[in-house]
Amino acid sequence: PYEGLAAMRIRNNTGLRNKRELISPAINLSAGTGPYKIFFRTAYARISTATAADQLRVLISTDCGKTWTETFNRSHTTNPPLSTIGNTAADVVSGTFIPELSQYRLDSISLASLPENTTNLLVNFEMTSERGNFLYLDNFRVAGVTSVAGEARAKELSVLVIPNPSESNAVIRIQ
Repeated sequence: PYEGLAAMRIRNNTGLRNKRELISPAINLSAGTGPYKIFFRTAYARISTATAADQLRVLISTDCGKTWTETFNRSHTTNPPLSTIGNTAADVVSGTFIPELSQYRLDSISLASLPENTTNLLVNFEMTSERGNFLYLDNFRVAGVTSVAGEARAKELSVLVIPNPSESNAVIRIQ
């Protein structure tokens, strides 16, 4: 992890086009002070130059997940690329990638286009596998949200992974 005791590690070495999604609980922007911005850290290294076209997208919804808007997209062809250590043949990690602190990148997404009274913001981290390396996510936060009630509730959340253990698709539910 970049900070603390744990980070989310997403396996991407499964079947082609498998998707993993991590969806936040509803975030209330009306209790804070804008402008709002999402911050998170990522760490990723390509497993080869010929393959491993893994993709990370971040989508947001303000209607309880009925519709989603893409706000962030990284792969080996985007600028900057998904890889946080470089995108050349010399930067390939052929085994399991375990990042050092310097290999985490701080990414951000502006939420300036959203109304400040948004009460049900959902954030979806969607990773599409092309049999690449692990992706690490850490330190997710929404700047401008100052609700003490939200902080107290966050301590009560639990994570449920179904099925556990999983060899293919799994659902991660944060309650």
